Amino acid sequence: MKLLLLSVVVCSLTLGQSYDVLIRGGRLVDGTGNASFTGDVAIQDGRIARIGTLGNATAKRVIDAKGLVVSPGFIDIHNHSDYTLITDGNAQSMIRQGVTSMILGEGGSAAPLGGKQQELNTEADWTDFDGYFSRLLKQGVSTNVGSYVGSSQIWTYVHGERAGPPTPEELNQMQALVRQAMQQGALGVASSLSGPPGSWIDTNTLVAM
Repeated sequence: MKLLLLSVVVCSLTLGQSYDVLIRGGRLVDGTGNASFTGDVAIQDGRIARIGTLGNATAKRVIDAKGLVVSPGFIDIHNHSDYTLITDGNAQSMIRQGVTSMILGEGGSAAPLGGKQQELNTEADWTDFDGYFSRLLKQGVSTNVGSYVGSSQIWTYVHGERAGPPTPEELNQMQALVRQAMQQGALGVASSLSGPPGSWIDTNTLVAM
């Protein structure tokens, strides 16, 4: 009897727990490939605290998700909003279709910037990824943001908008810029070889970067 009573008390405490946000009755898709199911999602301190049928749980804000799909945010792995985010960090066109993370820097990237590149990008007040990420954090953006350093960006920074192999000195400078970008948070080097300046970069140079 005591064991049964204890079980009932614990269950009641769990069901009656209070959260910051409670999303009720949605079709839950967890992103693992498992079948969707109907349930509730409780959020506390900005993190998912519990998933399931939460019965008598309460929350400061309750969202009725019946007839709606509840899923993790989508990750756009090929996005070109590098400068759009500077103009408008709200990114409504992304978040309203469920995109909560954007990966930038395919081919070209917002950094590094120097010389003619910087002259053409008049809204840019940065020269490297530290400066770019600091600008985004200062003004605020609605999504998560990550960026590759673009091979075309490195090429143009050092070699200019022209074909032809880089000199050993230029290649060393390219490698130094990539190294700096990686140290400042770039995810890697991304290349776009379908047109210039990316198509001017030969395989050996790309590998060396």
